Amino acid sequence: MLQAHCNMLLIMVVPREDVTRGMATDNSGNTYITGYTSNTSGFATAGASQTAYGGGLYDAFLHKVSYLTPITGNTSVCFGSTTTLSNATAGGTWNSGNTAVATIGSTSGTVTTVSAGTAVITYTISGDITIATVAVNALPTPITGTTVVCTGTTTT
Repeated sequence: MLQAHCNMLLIMVVPREDVTRGMATDNSGNTYITGYTSNTSGFATAGASQTAYGGGLYDAFLHKVSYLTPITGNTSVCFGSTTTLSNATAGGTWNSGNTAVATIGSTSGTVTTVSAGTAVITYTISGDITIATVAVNALPTPITGTTVVCTGTTTT
């Protein structure tokens, strides 16, 4: 059950498609924000019960504020390589939302590429979640053609 009072001031900057209507704190100290949106992109985080805009004039939202720091590390990697992501709050669990593109060690944060594309990576601890999108870039095509060129000549 949500309490009808706020014990903190929170200022949010949201696109004009998002309207914040209220904020409340539950008995455990978790803060929630509610409102409505007509935004069709970035609508929900991983694990949401509705992960896409449902259509119509607006969709309602209820957002639990996460106090986790952002995920850090290299989020743009070449296919065939690995990278390690981290969070300042230790003890959480890592998950990949697209294991066809990248997997991640559940406790290590080590991302292993599987194919080119993007994967939403989540880090969860004590019910709080923070996300980052990892872009796996395809390897460039090899350069072909003449491998030896004399001074003063050209090749294609």
